[in-house]
Amino acid sequence: MTQYNRFACPNTTCSLYAQFNQGNITHRSWGGKDKNIQRLRCTCCHQEFSERKSSIMENSKISDRTQAQMLKCLRWGVCNEGIADICEVDIKTVRLNQSKAAAIAVKHHDQKVKNISDAGIQLDEMHCKVTNDKGFWLGAAVAMQSLLIVVLTFGERNQGMADRLLAEIALRFQWFLGIFSDGWRPYLNAILKAYGELYRPRRRECKGRVLKRRLRLPNIFYGQVVKIRDATLKLLGVEHRGVLGKIQQLIFFIRAYDLGKKIHTIHIERWFGTLRCCVACCRRRSRCLSKSRERQKQKIWIFTSLYN
Repeated sequence: MTQYNRFACPNTTCSLYAQFNQGNITHRSWGGKDKNIQRLRCTCCHQEFSERKSSIMENSKISDRTQAQMLKCLRWGVCNEGIADICEVDIKTVRLNQSKAAAIAVKHHDQKVKNISDAGIQLDEMHCKVTNDKGFWLGAAVAMQSLLIVVLTFGERNQGMADRLLAEIALRFQWFLGIFSDGWRPYLNAILKAYGELYRPRRRECKGRVLKRRLRLPNIFYGQVVKIRDATLKLLGVEHRGVLGKIQQLIFFIRAYDLGKKIHTIHIERWFGTLRCCVACCRRRSRCLSKSRERQKQKIWIFTSLYN
C-alpha cells in the first residue's frame, strides 16, 4: 500500500479527495496499448482511475521521455519553436503541453505550499512585457530561510496587487516574524489590512462617551530598502528603513535568525534575475516577447513550480 501513497483519489465526492498518504489507493489492473499503465482503485469510494489521471500525461499519446524533455526545455527557457524542433513535435502540441503543465503547477502549488513556518518574507514586483500590449506586473513573495516562492500574483501595480499578496501570505503562512520589501507604499496598507486588529479602548470611568475603535498594529517587523535617485533617475544611494519596529530591533532580529547583517531584499531580487534568465519573454531588453499574456503566465508558473 505504501507504494501508492503518492496517489490521491480524484473523485470530488469522496471523503478522501486529494488527500495523500491515506492508504486508500490499491492496484486494480494494467491498461494501455503496451499494458504499462496502472489502473488504481480507491477503497473509500470504490472508484477506479488511471495513474495518469490529473497529470500531464492524461489523454496524451506522447511518450514519457518526450514529455520530460519538453518540460526540461521549458525550465531552461527554450522558445516554443525550439522545443518543437528539439522534441520533434508540432508547435500546437507544445502549446497544449504548456497549458496542461501550467494548470497542474498551479494546482500543485495550492496543495503543497501551505502551513509554512519561516522567520522572514521578502516582497517585490516585476514588469512583464507583451507584444502590442502595455504588459502586466508580477508580484511575488519568497521565504527567506527556505527560499521557497510562496505567492505569485499578476495584474496592475496598484493597491489590489499588494492586498492579494498579503492575503495569500496570511493563508499560506502558519508563522513568521518579519516582512521586507522596497519602498512601495501600498505594502504598509496591505499589511495593516491583513494583520491589523480593530479594538475599542476601555473607559477609565463608568460614565462618559463610548470611545471610538482604534487600529492595533500587528506584532511583526516590517523593513524597507529604498533607492534614492535624482531627477535623472541616477542612483545616489540606498536607505534602510524600519517601518514597523525600530531599525535596531530589525537588525537584531535579522542577525538572530541568521538572515543577513542588515535589511535587504536580496533573495527576491536574485530570483527575479534567475526568472529573467530562464524565461526570455520576461527580460528587460529582449526580442523574444510573448504574444499572449496567458502564455507568459503559464511559462512563469511552470518555471516557479520546477524551481520550488
